[in-house]
Amino acid sequence: MIIGGAAAAALVVALDAWDTDDQAGPKAIFLLGIGGIGVGVGLVQLAWPPRPAAPGDARNAFERAPWPQKVLWVIGGFAGIVAVAIAQATVNL
Repeated sequence: MIIGGAAAAALVVALDAWDTDDQAGPKAIFLLGIGGIGVGVGLVQLAWPPRPAAPGDARNAFERAPWPQKVLWVIGGFAGIVAVAIAQATVNL
């Protein structure tokens, strides 16, 4: 998630810098937010990785996680959104 989110954020920054007609602004904000969520949740998962699934358990990692872990993943995603918003404001996209 970290690598995918960072790649998405870097790609959007590169595409937005290349596109000079200012039409990519809303798309860049949305995609940078998605990238920030991926980076934030991925970093939290490094600190507290999801439990492996039991045989026959079709639930995803979020469904198997205890509620404190879910809360931390949500906070990590929110922190990622805030971080890319600050980065976008300072880079002046």
